[in-house]
Amino acid sequence: MTKEEMRGRTVIWTVYIDSRATRSQGRKLPLSEAVESPSVQEVVKAAEALGLNPSLDEAPYPKNWASVRSRVVVDKRLGRIGTLRAIANKVREMRGVRAANTGA
Repeated sequence: MTKEEMRGRTVIWTVYIDSRATRSQGRKLPLSEAVESPSVQEVVKAAEALGLNPSLDEAPYPKNWASVRSRVVVDKRLGRIGTLRAIANKVREMRGVRAANTGA
């Protein structure tokens, strides 16, 4: 995708919301909000359900540039982390898994 096509959009790699990945491996969400082993198809379906206009793309993952993986490019409506949280919550919902209790 060109820079112009990326305007107003953000890249979602599955590792960003994967609870099995460490922060140094690329996880962006806290464990309490992450999802175990999300697939690219789950991320695409979640983004579609949220109306984020997803598109699938193949590119080298920045932390491991020798490995070409699928990534999902979505509209950035909730900010980057907000978008990741919404997608992780939707994947969890689609799986029928409740969110971990985060306090109270």
